Amino acid sequence: MKIAIRADGGQKIGMGHIMRCMALAKELKNYDFDIVFLTKKDEKVIEMIETNGFKYINISSNSLEEELIEVESIVNEERVEIIITDSYWLSDNYLHKLRKLVKLLISIDDNNLYKYPSHIVINGNVYAEDLKYKKIFDNTKFLLGGNYTLLREEFRNVSPVNINKEVRNILITMGGVDINNYTPFILDSLKNLDVKLNVIVGPGFKCIRELKCIANKNNNVNLIYNPTNMKDIMVENDIAISAAGSTTYELAVLGIPTILIVQADNQIKIAEKMSELNGMVNLGWFEDIKGIQLLDSVNYLIKNYSLRKYFNNKLSKLISSFGVENIRIHIGEYVKKCIG
Repeated sequence: MKIAIRADGGQKIGMGHIMRCMALAKELKNYDFDIVFLTKKDEKVIEMIETNGFKYINISSNSLEEELIEVESIVNEERVEIIITDSYWLSDNYLHKLRKLVKLLISIDDNNLYKYPSHIVINGNVYAEDLKYKKIFDNTKFLLGGNYTLLREEFRNVSPVNINKEVRNILITMGGVDINNYTPFILDSLKNLDVKLNVIVGPGFKCIRELKCIANKNNNVNLIYNPTNMKDIMVENDIAISAAGSTTYELAVLGIPTILIVQADNQIKIAEKMSELNGMVNLGWFEDIKGIQLLDSVNYLIKNYSLRKYFNNKLSKLISSFGVENIRIHIGEYVKKCIG
């Protein structure tokens, strides 16, 4: 059975949509679904799709009306029976028309953006159940909250890390793109700490030359370029400083005490809910954070072993490491019952 995944990524919007769709695609592929990505042309996105062994078809349309014609043609030519959407740039009308093209329409959502006609709506965010989703079709199934978080394969079936009394390593990860080139500011604020600063440099970073210059001047700065073993890197760190995107949930499932920095509007709810649930420290919008504020927050966590233990215990209960599997089971049940 063929599935088309409609999602985009890139310098402006980041790689989060592609990464979580990739997690679901890999799980579905293991159960004999044939996957093709439908995406706007972006070098880094295409590289990620092909590196993971999937086919892609370029979406070249500049309007949703044109795109619907293009997608319908692809559905017919590729014999697509299921479409998965993950985008902030669709419309109610677009989704209604997609539903008519296929046997199963699945939508991955963050903010209750549309009046979803989809058969299955997935929102694995911690705040998902606070959103007022309403059914417009009786057979729509909503998969909401931490039991349905789309985590990459390496973060499944994992256990929380042990918390060390002494902090020796701090992870800094601002996503695959670091859309605001914020990492240099973090390093400048923390460079005098007597700990190792392990910096994830994503595939879309534009400030690499500046980061190399900082690392050359500071022996405690360790740059890690586009790693393929993020879980192994994360578990070696005592504290994390992270953008409040999809990486938040990977850190949560590992129970790593984390300071969140909001880099985009779609990260606000994650950071606020994690703080409300006493799971992570939310420093708020990146432009409003002063260097001394960041340094003080890090120092407070370094000195407060009991707080780090508390976060570790709390986080492991907020996010399930079986989210992708849970989603695949629901899709399989729908296919068996309604498609055959």
